Amino acid sequence: MPHALAHGHTFTTADDLTTLEVRDATGTVELRIRVTADGPIVEVNAGRLALRAREAIELTSRRISLCAADAVEIDAGGDVRVVGATIYLN
Repeated sequence: MPHALAHGHTFTTADDLTTLEVRDATGTVELRIRVTADGPIVEVNAGRLALRAREAIELTSRRISLCAADAVEIDAGGDVRVVGATIYLN
């Protein structure tokens, strides 16, 4: 059963309590958290996603992929280091 949130959003949980979803007013899933045997899977579908931390944001994974339709920008007030066995540019 959906539960009402602000601005027409709703949240629901699966009957077996393995999935939580937040939907917008049109029914589009904006946030889904699934609890699996391998751990939680978090999916976010948003017009904008902002991550902010005072100290650091760390991404650790076996594989990380960044894809952008228009541009990727990296702006650093200090050094930028890229370390890898092989680094491909263009």
